[in-house]
Amino acid sequence: MKPPQWLIDLGIPESCISQNSSAEERSRRFLIRPKPGDTIWRIKVDGCWISSANIRKVDYLFWAKSVKATKGIVLLVELKGKDVGTALDQIDQTLERICKRSES
Repeated sequence: MKPPQWLIDLGIPESCISQNSSAEERSRRFLIRPKPGDTIWRIKVDGCWISSANIRKVDYLFWAKSVKATKGIVLLVELKGKDVGTALDQIDQTLERICKRSES
């Protein structure tokens, strides 16, 4: 299945996009439990879509759409152990980048 066009329009390489509902890094795990018919796309942000060390970014972006919904939701996921302040900054900067690209 091909990823949604809006993900490609954001400049996300298709190699960073997969139909996966989980992510794991440094013993931290995030999991979405989809129901039959739900659609989930996982985007590897840090080190794939955004590889620059100078830009703060989250680890993953998930786009999920329930089979019953008309619109999907976006989840920004930073797999962090303790430094919540830094994680919030990474989420904020990633969101800014997404909003700027979607306005272009």
